[in-house]
Amino acid sequence: MTQTVLIVDSSRATRKMLELKLQAHGVEVLHAASANQALAKLHRHPISLITTAKALPDEQCSAFIAGIRNTHGFENTPIIVLTGDEVSEASFDPELKISRICQKSLGIGALTDCILETLAESPESSQILRNFMPII
Repeated sequence: MTQTVLIVDSSRATRKMLELKLQAHGVEVLHAASANQALAKLHRHPISLITTAKALPDEQCSAFIAGIRNTHGFENTPIIVLTGDEVSEASFDPELKISRICQKSLGIGALTDCILETLAESPESSQILRNFMPII
């Protein structure tokens, strides 16, 4: 089963670089530049994981994630927050069930690894992702 990641980030360059890296691992990628665009895509495609930038142009990150969690079928979908700020999971309400927080300053390779590791941990992991070895 092909895994699909929805990347939500206002940076076109970030979306494109992550898309290229993830596609090289057999992951299908959808992207949105805003929370509203992302919410419109939730029921159009099966989504295995969502990444969101902490800073979104049209909504606060926490409110966006709460909207995802309140959408039927996405209550437990893994969500990764990508940020340039020093942020810990403690800064988010535990009910949002954030899977990980990844620092953008670590680079696209590290962000890709974070996404692939999280996909590999999900119950419906594909064989390709089970064999994934992160860059150290």
